[in-house]
Amino acid sequence: MYDFDVILKKIGGFGRIQAILTFMICFSAIPSGLVTLAPVFIQYRPDYRCRIPILDERSSHNLSEEQILNFSTPFDPGDNKFDFCFRFPYNDTSCNANDVIKCFNTSAEPEICKDGYYYDRTLFSETVVTEFNIVCENRYLDTLATSLFMAGRCIGTILCGYIADRFGRKKTIVASYLACFVAVLSCSFVHEMWMFILLRTMTAFFDNGSYVPNFLYLLEMTSEQHRSIVGLTYQISFSVGYMLLSGLAYYARNWHHLEMAIAMCMVPYLIFLLFIPESPRWLFSRKRNVEAMKITRRFARCNKVRLSEADILLHAEVKEKDKISRARTYTTKDLFKTPKTRIVTLKILFLWVTSGLVYYGISLNASSLSGNIFINNCLSGVMETVAYFLIMFLMNKTGRRWMLIFLFALAGLGLLVGTALMEIVGGNESVIFFFIGKFGIAGAYAVIYNFTTELYPTVTRGNGVSAGATSANLASVFAPVMIELQDSLSWLPNVLFGVMAVIATFITYTMPETGSRNMCETIEEAEIFYAGKRKQRVSVDSSSSML
Repeated sequence: MYDFDVILKKIGGFGRIQAILTFMICFSAIPSGLVTLAPVFIQYRPDYRCRIPILDERSSHNLSEEQILNFSTPFDPGDNKFDFCFRFPYNDTSCNANDVIKCFNTSAEPEICKDGYYYDRTLFSETVVTEFNIVCENRYLDTLATSLFMAGRCIGTILCGYIADRFGRKKTIVASYLACFVAVLSCSFVHEMWMFILLRTMTAFFDNGSYVPNFLYLLEMTSEQHRSIVGLTYQISFSVGYMLLSGLAYYARNWHHLEMAIAMCMVPYLIFLLFIPESPRWLFSRKRNVEAMKITRRFARCNKVRLSEADILLHAEVKEKDKISRARTYTTKDLFKTPKTRIVTLKILFLWVTSGLVYYGISLNASSLSGNIFINNCLSGVMETVAYFLIMFLMNKTGRRWMLIFLFALAGLGLLVGTALMEIVGGNESVIFFFIGKFGIAGAYAVIYNFTTELYPTVTRGNGVSAGATSANLASVFAPVMIELQDSLSWLPNVLFGVMAVIATFITYTMPETGSRNMCETIEEAEIFYAGKRKQRVSVDSSSSML
């Protein structure tokens, strides 16, 4: 039989060819960060009010925006804010441009904005909100667009993961990435809201359809001791896209232009795909040995290693334990059949849900923070990058469990303290704590991959990680809905996110440590481990695969 792990030991677990491929594949994560966080800018909602033709079609008046609001827009003393979806009855035949106040009957019942809306275009010349009037009774379309985008990511993860296993990594990556590029480019030309929603959902589906196989490819071509670092490098590339988005949005103040700029950022990886071969590990698993050996020899030459047929062909006996494991197919149901595994699964699913919901809840809500939206979004990406580097250097020393406890606690406390300061004091002081919260949840989202991988036994490991990732993606669908709650109670979304992170902290405390231990092979071994009866600590590679 062919064992690619043995071949990697011969040609090098991370040589020159892996470094080149890592650079090219990590480049694909940059556009993914741009695509995912684009709603922060393209769906930005500026200040608005009812349009007043006699004023808004002229620039000769000397009235300030505050003065216009005072005589045109009803004020609710209970909520202490203007109701921008209504105006006082307006009749421009009873007044002139020099005496606009007389146009309005402030003692009458307010009416809807019959002449449309006026938007503050100081920051952006055009956004999806301003072009399609996604305010007032149409505001739900904004939330719907973002939720469907997240749903597209979830479905893309499930379906394209299966397709990648069935038809190969490269074919799935090429088809998905090319389709994503077409969807992003097409989106820059649309002028209908339903087309925007459709193309954004397609973008999410195909973006995650290439993101996951690219991640698999990276881990499959490197040896076990390099996979955690390679996986984190891929996630860092996503946060680079996150930060780059602020720069693109700063210069492209029209959402059509920003979508076009994002599409152009995808072009280099389309070129890189011409030089990336199929995963030899996948080819060996499909018994396409001639193709696999051809690519493997190319890897060896690039790493300046001589590879003979004897090095490639490995005769090995299958252990009795493996025969038993392979005698049946394990499914997600097996995560709930035994008592200890069932409890661990319920806990780990909550940690995944918290990670997905809080991460996207904070990321997509950057525009609500006080201060400059471009700087806030960029700093949020910086916090994410710093968190990944911290994990890269400290996780093996602290262990997965204590690292997760620290990060979830940091996320929860950052959000709760930041919300309290925002409500009581206001100003930029609260933003610092929101960045601390982002640092914590971004780090937790990264560590949870390793933790889940090492927590489950070999026979259910894939199902465990798949169930966790799917639950996180499903939770992210509701992040835009929860963000909308701030229109009624400004503090509610972040308090809910913070409380969930605090609960996750205590749940993580009840979980077993997985670092510096042999991973379990069977469910029976896992039950003993979960019960706390597996006391011996052994020296193994603690930087296991993030799959």
